[in-house]
Amino acid sequence: MKKILALLVAAGLGGATGLLEAGPGFRSPNEKDATSRAGLSGVTFRLFEGDWETLPPDLGGLAPARSGVLLSNRVDLSPLSAQDGMKRVFKLSPGQILKRWESPTIAGRPFVIHANIQPASPDGVILAHGGYMDGYVLHLDQGRLVLSLISNRKLSRVSSEQLLPLNQPSVVTAQVKLDGTLLLQVNGQPAGQAVATELPMRMPFDGLSVGRDTGLPMYKAKGENPFEGVLKDVRVVLGGTALVFTGNLQVTSAGPHQFHLQADGATRLEIDGQVVIDNSDSSKSSQSRGTADLAAGPHQFRLTYAQLQTSQTVSGKTTPPRVIKTTDKPWIEDRLPAGVIFTQGEFEFVSEPAPVYSGARSLKLSAPGKSSVYFNSDRQVNKDIEPVFLAEDDRFYAYAYLDPKDPPEALEMAWHDSRGWEHRAYWGQNLFDGHDQR
Repeated sequence: MKKILALLVAAGLGGATGLLEAGPGFRSPNEKDATSRAGLSGVTFRLFEGDWETLPPDLGGLAPARSGVLLSNRVDLSPLSAQDGMKRVFKLSPGQILKRWESPTIAGRPFVIHANIQPASPDGVILAHGGYMDGYVLHLDQGRLVLSLISNRKLSRVSSEQLLPLNQPSVVTAQVKLDGTLLLQVNGQPAGQAVATELPMRMPFDGLSVGRDTGLPMYKAKGENPFEGVLKDVRVVLGGTALVFTGNLQVTSAGPHQFHLQADGATRLEIDGQVVIDNSDSSKSSQSRGTADLAAGPHQFRLTYAQLQTSQTVSGKTTPPRVIKTTDKPWIEDRLPAGVIFTQGEFEFVSEPAPVYSGARSLKLSAPGKSSVYFNSDRQVNKDIEPVFLAEDDRFYAYAYLDPKDPPEALEMAWHDSRGWEHRAYWGQNLFDGHDQR
């Protein structure tokens, strides 16, 4: 009598912001066993502010905005403030208007404005955010590109040295740096520079408008001052932050350890000075997994996380990157689960002959030759039935406990994903026609 003693499904689960997963010998420090000291310890962080297009190769030469020691021995995003988790990249259209709470959170932050223009008039607003109390406006004034920045009614202004040609396309950029420097570029070339009295330290009361100043006008005499001509590809990009974590990684057994990073920004993982995972350029294909051959004992790790040109940084609350274990979920053990609405084949559960390796009974397949059994379940009948959710690059494992005295020659498992596609995998000999996937 051939017996399939149990079938279990294992899937790796992680947080929305990121996860750090390791193979054998790398354990959570919260595990209460003889190796509870294994894992991370002495985790420190340094936070940097900038507006990088790609992750700098080494942030060590920069002065951090703040630094400290994490209270728990884990890597999380708690050093980020609430505004760090908000939207950074705003892609805008001519005529678009954003409410105050929808607009970029510029208070105390550097930002860049990009636009493609083909002006038909020497005057007009490209983008305006705020009013005469606090805010900024990028506009044309008598043919020159001008960025006006207002903080607590104090006006700072930078103007291009050259006139912009009418009825010809130009790519314009205005940048507000953290040190107060105001920069203008036209078609990739420097066009003007000045230093602001101070950056706006509070959110403007009025919202944002594209192609005209619809709020309380910064220049009352000009009113809305609509832009005339072609205006497109308008973007506001807020400056981001980068976190560099360092600390000790205690490994309990020697051998290759696999690491998995899943985050919404650029990441780089280094162990003992060697790069294990490098997702430093968000414009290129990302590498989410890496392997390091580690000896048992202490190691030094360095994890860099940076917000670049993504539209979201930390979505919702910050879910910490953490060491996790896969979760085994019994699928078939002593009986079919409640909620089964359809079966094919004979499901016979027996308790003899012993031993039973999982649960109290085993599934008996008494018919010789190939046997096929399956069932469908209805979650409306049994709310405890949960689908298995797998993210990109997650791994799916199924375990079947077999009778060692009389094992089958082959065992195949088939399942369907959410798109209805069928997947098959087999153990043993390939006795299933047309299916050779292991």
